[in-house]
Amino acid sequence: MTWKAFVLASGISIALAEHTGIEHSGCSQSGSIQPIPYVPVINGQFANTAELFAAWKASKGDLCDHVPNEAENKRGKEELHIGDYLVIKWNFESASTFSNDPDGETSRPSGFLRENFAIYVNNGCKLSACVEPATPLGSGEVLFPVELEVQEDTGVEPKLRYDSWTPPTAAGEGITLANPDPDFPPRPSAMNKKRYAITNLALMTTKDIPYNENDELGTICLAVGIFISTIYPEIGSFQTRLQSYMDVGYWDGDNLIEDTATDLSIMVMDSESCSNIPPITETVLSGVSQILMAKPPPLSPPPPPLEPPPMPCPSTCVPECKGYSMCVATAGANCASKYPAKCFLEDGN
Repeated sequence: MTWKAFVLASGISIALAEHTGIEHSGCSQSGSIQPIPYVPVINGQFANTAELFAAWKASKGDLCDHVPNEAENKRGKEELHIGDYLVIKWNFESASTFSNDPDGETSRPSGFLRENFAIYVNNGCKLSACVEPATPLGSGEVLFPVELEVQEDTGVEPKLRYDSWTPPTAAGEGITLANPDPDFPPRPSAMNKKRYAITNLALMTTKDIPYNENDELGTICLAVGIFISTIYPEIGSFQTRLQSYMDVGYWDGDNLIEDTATDLSIMVMDSESCSNIPPITETVLSGVSQILMAKPPPLSPPPPPLEPPPMPCPSTCVPECKGYSMCVATAGANCASKYPAKCFLEDGN
């Protein structure tokens, strides 16, 4: 199966940060990339076939603009079924604030996401530490990728760690991966080795991406991924997580490379309305969403035990034959000596 990338027509305007006339204020900095999972609904049906998903997608324009309703959200986060087409929208939102607007109700400091940084995406973590895969089968992935959609000029490029993804073909098999991409981002020095081992997708920034321009409120849709729920996770749930890291070096096998480190981070706050800038402030980003599977159907109860086959019994001694049959069926001792021979021999002879 080939991961297909699409570029949509809408885009994000690029502008330099300006002083907007907001009274100078101290600024705090934080932000996140929030995964928003949902299963689309078309004509009252959840998209769990290629035909239903294609019909739903054809009815939409830019998938970044779709706001999932309550039913779509619940199916995607709390009741995911095997076979569902799961859409995950990755939204960046700054939580930076001015000290005179601590809740960010009217404005947030402007800034940008720095180019040439990787946002590492894990779509199948067993637990919050994200060092174990959600399933022991195959690669550990539970979601099979179908498409990735990015907006034109957003400045995000998807990177798959493996070029070939193969769905299971029989019970007890998992999703298998092959043909590693040599250009996949290396493991940052601060990234756990076990976590990197189950990281098979990254979103690369290809240019500086401005946010909260003119200190105005807003979010940025970085990309939208479409996946098929394929493997039931080991504990009935899994987590999808994103993380960027400060550039303080990377691992080349077991060797730590630090001579090219820049000591920079992806999220930069540069609003001239902040009294504590310059210098600019920067930080890393993360985000997480837990996804619960619908309960699997109950197992069929075992069939009742077979009754012992009827034994021939002369009509003259039915009570004795019943006792003998029960004795044999329950592995009783000395059954033959407890009942007359005529009652358990064929035709009583």
